[in-house]
Amino acid sequence: MRTQNVVSDSKKAEIAFESIWTKGNETSSAKNALTHFNNHGKDFESKNAVDYVKQTKEFLVDSSKKSNVEFKMYTNKNKETTVRVFDKVNDTFASYKFNNTLKSFTPKTMFKPNPLEHGFKSNLDYWNYKPGEIVKFQKIIK
Repeated sequence: MRTQNVVSDSKKAEIAFESIWTKGNETSSAKNALTHFNNHGKDFESKNAVDYVKQTKEFLVDSSKKSNVEFKMYTNKNKETTVRVFDKVNDTFASYKFNNTLKSFTPKTMFKPNPLEHGFKSNLDYWNYKPGEIVKFQKIIK
């Protein structure tokens, strides 16, 4: 597991990443990361899938230090927890599988929502529609 240090509210925390990407419906996490890069890499001017994965992980680290970013935690019926992140200023949405035992994250997706694609009036409306409880980042990693 790889960790990155975060300083938030004068307290040092570590963000651990369990894997490069979730497997999703693909045959491997690498293939799923490549699929997401092909779909969303252009939103972030990613050079390749490796760059996109790096940016997705950095987005979580950077977001943990910002005030204009909201976090939601959602646990589905299979007891899998997802942490969703929305940067309201940059209109960037990401989600991460969260392992509550290890306090680690695995990227699921990162993209810039488009009202023409998701059908909501605004990206904030799209965010508000997504299930989950709004939480402070420090509460997630405690």
